[in-house]
Amino acid sequence: MTDADMAEAGPKIPQYFEDMKRQDEQAARVALGAYRYLERGQTDESKQRLVRAIGSYYRLYHAKGGDTNLLAEIKKTAQEHPALAAELARKLDGKTK
Repeated sequence: MTDADMAEAGPKIPQYFEDMKRQDEQAARVALGAYRYLERGQTDESKQRLVRAIGSYYRLYHAKGGDTNLLAEIKKTAQEHPALAAELARKLDGKTK
C-alpha cells in the first residue's frame, strides 16, 4: 500500500473490526442454536439451521465475489445432500427458482 492508501484506510479500520465482530457474532449464534438442537437430540432441526446459514451465504455471494473454494465445496456437498440442494435453489423471498 502507498502512504496515501494507508492514510485513506486508517479511518476505516475501526468499522472493519466492528463489521468482523458482527459477522463472528452471527456465526456464533447459528452454531449455538445448532449445538442446542444436537444436545437435545434434534438432529434434523440442527441440520435445517445449518443448511439455512450455508444457503444464505451461497445465495448472497455466489455471483458477488464469494470465496470460490467455499462456494465450490458448497455446490459439491449439495450434489450429495438433497436438503442443501433445495436450500440453494430457494430464492431470498422463500420461493424456489
